[in-house]
Amino acid sequence: MKQICHLCAERAKERKRSLQRARNGEELEYTNRLMLMRLVAAVVSAMREEEQLEQARIRRELWERSRRKNIGK
Repeated sequence: MKQICHLCAERAKERKRSLQRARNGEELEYTNRLMLMRLVAAVVSAMREEEQLEQARIRRELWERSRRKNIGK
């Protein structure tokens, strides 16, 4: 009887350890997803900023051309 109780206790401990490992894995997976989402957000933000800078450069170029034309008249 004592041996059976010992085996049950060992199984319970192993299940507890297994659950803990599963929880840690889930936390790690959640953290990885969160970091990936933050990285994607940063890349999208950088791409938008790059696009805005390009649009500003184009507007400046057009403004300078227009100014040169008006000066030449």
